[in-house]
Amino acid sequence: APPSADASPRGDASAAGALALAPADAPLLAGCRVLFRLSKREANDGLLRGEGCLDRVLDLLRATLGELSAHHAAAVHVPPVGHRQAQPPARPRARPAPAPLPAPSFEPLIYALGALKNCSAACAPNGTHLAQRGAIKLLARLLRAHRALLGASAGREPTDAAAARDARAQLCVQATALLRNMAVSAPCRKQMVVHGLLPDLCELLVEPARADDDGGGAGGAPAAAATAG
Repeated sequence: APPSADASPRGDASAAGALALAPADAPLLAGCRVLFRLSKREANDGLLRGEGCLDRVLDLLRATLGELSAHHAAAVHVPPVGHRQAQPPARPRARPAPAPLPAPSFEPLIYALGALKNCSAACAPNGTHLAQRGAIKLLARLLRAHRALLGASAGREPTDAAAARDARAQLCVQATALLRNMAVSAPCRKQMVVHGLLPDLCELLVEPARADDDGGGAGGAPAAAATAG
């Protein structure tokens, strides 16, 4: 389930105590869910930055982008124009093709970006911290890869393709909400221009209309926006 408003009370447990519930060897998704819940308390904004959680989320974003690039390169290989492949020598026994790289899972990153969105909404130092560590450039890469995110499910069953569209929509919602929070800072806005984010954001605006023209619908984006709190 994507990040959404948490109706249950959080109690009086401290953020440090909750962090102890997510040890280093905890599953990634479970840890990101705990981080997202912690980020809903404004009192935890400084603690999440001081404990290095913001930097770890950026590491996760870098790793996911790297996995996506590797998966896309392995799935789609186009020889250079004019390239002529030499006929391989005959072999008595063909070697089995290597197993395709698995598509990366985006659910942990959705929760992790949701945590960054929450803890930067009312804490300008967190937004500055993220910008100084390359968050804006990474988010630009993520938005440019949104079509590749959808393509990561190419060849799968329709249900999996729909799930990939929903994951892409959720990532875009969380990423653009984080950029909105950071845009209150003039240095951050300058970085957004330098890294060419304005055309990427405009591309997102026309994507639903393009999907309707192709007969594919909006792919769950409205639901993602409605549950992004």
